[in-house]
Amino acid sequence: MKKKRHLFRNFIVLVLLGLFGYLGYYVYNESDVFIIKNVDIMGNIMISESDIEKFILDDNLHYFKSNQYDLKERIESYPKIKDCAITKVFPDGLKIIITERLPVVAVHYSEQYLLVDEELYVVEVTDDPRSFYVITGYSFDDFNIGYQIKDDHRYILKNAIDLALLAMYSELENTEIEIIDRKIEVNLTDTLKAKFGDGDNIESRFSNMIEVYFEIMKNNRPSGVIDVSHDGLPVFQPFEE
Repeated sequence: MKKKRHLFRNFIVLVLLGLFGYLGYYVYNESDVFIIKNVDIMGNIMISESDIEKFILDDNLHYFKSNQYDLKERIESYPKIKDCAITKVFPDGLKIIITERLPVVAVHYSEQYLLVDEELYVVEVTDDPRSFYVITGYSFDDFNIGYQIKDDHRYILKNAIDLALLAMYSELENTEIEIIDRKIEVNLTDTLKAKFGDGDNIESRFSNMIEVYFEIMKNNRPSGVIDVSHDGLPVFQPFEE
């Protein structure tokens, strides 16, 4: 009699284990309990949360089956994202902290403008430079959105971008940066410009230029060229009347 009871109990246990196993399998594979639905995004300024969610979310993004390192690589392939950190939140969430690629200048290119960040990554192509400092005259063969500009003379563009940032921090308004024969020039006003050569030691050259600039701006509509194209003391060459 006891043997039959043990057999019946073992049978019930096996049935229950089977049911729990099937339930676990169903919840894990067939239900949406572990499908990523809740995404908490921080650090975005120019990119909307919905754009990021559309970029990474799909019906098959499973909490346990998805690899957060693969997700990180996918997100960082988005042209406007520089870096991100991802944390899974049980059972169906992601916490994403992103660092955006923020353009600092608009590089004129074939009747359009490339919005470029400090590391020479092309973030966006637009017909309107908006409020970014414009750099004209820099010629190169091609580019890809989300990638660095590759060119043998890109160090000159990098120097021009650093110059634009210095001008921005110094609150120089209405300045235009132009690259002519691989030399950097800045139109400070309609009648005043500065020459920076290839832009090496740009901070030192800018400091020399700005000192002369504020001194001659005390005059009424100064005109001429502030030459800081070489290391050493700046030279102011007034235009002939």
